[in-house]
Amino acid sequence: HARWRSGAERETTAQWLPHPSCFAVMQACDGALWVGSYRGPTRFARGPVWQRWLSLVSLVHGGAHAIAPARAGGYWVASNELHRFAPDGVWLPPIETPPRLLGVAESADGSLYVAEGPRVWKRVGSTWQVQPGEVGAAEILGLISDRDGTLWVWRGNGVERRGSDGTVSTIAVERPNQLLQT
Repeated sequence: HARWRSGAERETTAQWLPHPSCFAVMQACDGALWVGSYRGPTRFARGPVWQRWLSLVSLVHGGAHAIAPARAGGYWVASNELHRFAPDGVWLPPIETPPRLLGVAESADGSLYVAEGPRVWKRVGSTWQVQPGEVGAAEILGLISDRDGTLWVWRGNGVERRGSDGTVSTIAVERPNQLLQT
């Protein structure tokens, strides 16, 4: 269970998170903390007290497996669909995507990527295109895009660096679970 300790205060999952299984965490520019759980995203904004924001709509669509900042402000939440939240936490209509999303990232140039199983998809216009990748690659556990436009792909057996020029380099690990343990 997730717990925060501040002085004598102690919070439990039942009080703050919609479910004890959490898949993602992200800190927003304003200091708020977004947590992706089995029952959707929760936003904690520091004020006089922590405040929980939860979109009830997301409960119908599955867990929040990944959370990433949106270039135009707000946040992307990957579940069985791709959701977007405005900076104030208001839920915006979802974007149709491949099923079983496990990652989401938006690059500096506005390119939108999602991870589904072992594949990376890129949004081109109103459609999704599978990006070239290694045949038989391990399932993707997460995506992140840096300021230079590089897309980082985290797999259980390594990390890929996908440059904006299309080059792909891999950092492999000797023990498949090593990345999960560090």
